[in-house]
Amino acid sequence: MTPRDETTPTTPDMRRAWRALCSLDGARDLPRSIPDSADALTELLFDHVMDFDSPHFLYLLTNLQIDRMDVAARSFCVERALFLDPGFLAEETLCVLFHRTIEGKRIRPFARWAREALEQAAHDAVAQPDLAQPRDLGRSPRDRRLVRELAASVNSLDESSRRIIWRHLIDGFDAHRIAQDTGLPFERVEFVLEHVVESARKAPSTRKRSSKKRLAGDSDIAD
Repeated sequence: MTPRDETTPTTPDMRRAWRALCSLDGARDLPRSIPDSADALTELLFDHVMDFDSPHFLYLLTNLQIDRMDVAARSFCVERALFLDPGFLAEETLCVLFHRTIEGKRIRPFARWAREALEQAAHDAVAQPDLAQPRDLGRSPRDRRLVRELAASVNSLDESSRRIIWRHLIDGFDAHRIAQDTGLPFERVEFVLEHVVESARKAPSTRKRSSKKRLAGDSDIAD
């Protein structure tokens, strides 16, 4: 086996993956020193996916790529106006990459493949809304609560409608500003906000009033 440099200064997460690769029996196709980029090291890791047990491989992959995937997932949610938990998407993206590799569906280069895996993870999360409920999305506690309540139904809408609701609940814009910024007809924006957001905002107060009436009625009966 060709001697390899295991002491090259780099980030701790890259060193961990590199040392794991260097410790493999019969790994003769590794370079003499650690690659310069996390993506290049990730490619090597996937080259040897079958040489690791699944938990160890996912652990190494997560250390290498989770921060990047988290940033990508956050950007993706904003780009597509999806009310999802980016942290969950990041983790699921890595799982998609792993399972596709096991199935023989690996794609190169890693950057393009990671984007496709992120899209698949988001698609799966929309189809299973309980898995990726949004956290801390909204300008106020009331809006954050509303986002959680609406997320599953809003994520199934077309992107134009999602964008309207995102701009309202996350960016805090009113219908006039949203219509101006998006170029959509004001009537369309107003319709979406009224039928999705405003109706949901009114629902809790309606339930509270109904509860108060029932309590008042119970009190009258008791008397």
